[in-house]
Amino acid sequence: MEEKLLILKMLEEGKINSEEAIRLLEVLEKGKMSRGHATNKDFSSKKLNETINEIGKKAEKFAEKFGPDFISKVENVSNDFADAAVRFADKIIIYLNSGIKNIENYNEITKNYTLPVSNEYMKINIKTQNLKVFVNGSDTKEFTAMLTLNLYDEEINIDDYIELISGENSINLESNFPINIYGEIDISIPNNIKELQIETTNAKCLFNDIRASLLSIGTTNGKIDVENCKLENLTTSTNNGKTSVYRTSSHFAQIETANAGVEVTESSFDTLKASTSNNYIHLNKVISLGTGEALYDAQTTNGRIILTLPKDEIPAYKINAKTSLGNINLTNLESTFNIESNDDNAQSEAVITANNYEENENKVLINAATTNSSINISKE
Repeated sequence: MEEKLLILKMLEEGKINSEEAIRLLEVLEKGKMSRGHATNKDFSSKKLNETINEIGKKAEKFAEKFGPDFISKVENVSNDFADAAVRFADKIIIYLNSGIKNIENYNEITKNYTLPVSNEYMKINIKTQNLKVFVNGSDTKEFTAMLTLNLYDEEINIDDYIELISGENSINLESNFPINIYGEIDISIPNNIKELQIETTNAKCLFNDIRASLLSIGTTNGKIDVENCKLENLTTSTNNGKTSVYRTSSHFAQIETANAGVEVTESSFDTLKASTSNNYIHLNKVISLGTGEALYDAQTTNGRIILTLPKDEIPAYKINAKTSLGNINLTNLESTFNIESNDDNAQSEAVITANNYEENENKVLINAATTNSSINISKE
């Protein structure tokens, strides 16, 4: 029983996907499981990606046959099938969480690291695996990292798996824990550093109140949340995990995910490039960082694009919207926008321009493109 619960906990933490969990449970039932089997190189998330992409291709064939009306009806039933899968998994995880830590021989160990940060040119690089990453900015002149590891019926020395190198202008922390160890790393950094680069796998990443020239985030099979950050350059990359950016500013931002949604809310950029597949993008009350024309690109396939414009007239917006086998839906725009639309068989295109776009000093140009789904544009 303990082995089954451990497999389910590994699924919860993102160390394995649902297919791998089923395979492990099948092996366990046959009495062939050993501790080393968890490292089988055949285990990967590629099968999940291939399955989702195959479903996307089938959706395209249905859409080509039945047209935009089919897409509209499908959207009324389910908002992107990938989201439905995530919601189902979340319910299972909540159920498991109720008692998983009561397993006999389940242990939790911690380790703290603290280093001084002497100048604003500091570059901080973190590379780990299967650990959730939480990073907060602070007014101190220290870098702190607290590791919390969850172990099952074993003991380890954390220092044996950590490489921590610090110099005058850099801090590098890298871990190499066994695959059957999971947990989290809680990091605090000073404000106004030069670079923060985070890389992990099978885990979520959460960032709050960061002040840096560069914030670079990479994970797999985990979500990324960025809140209340002031940056010069922001890059995020994940798959099978949602990316959320909230009340954040950056001159340049590139957000990439697959099979999951992208939400950017009450944030400002000079340039934003957001892309996903088989899921939605929502730009909610985004504005320009300064004067001039900001450029926002939103691209997805088999998923909706939602553009929610603020109710005031600053900045002025121009939107180039394009979809195939879907509709472009406009709400509360007619009085203050000039709308040019063109529907040609399966293609729908529209250019929506604020009446005061040319003379306004603060402008946002949004290019929105999707396939097999709708583009919904509205004003508060």
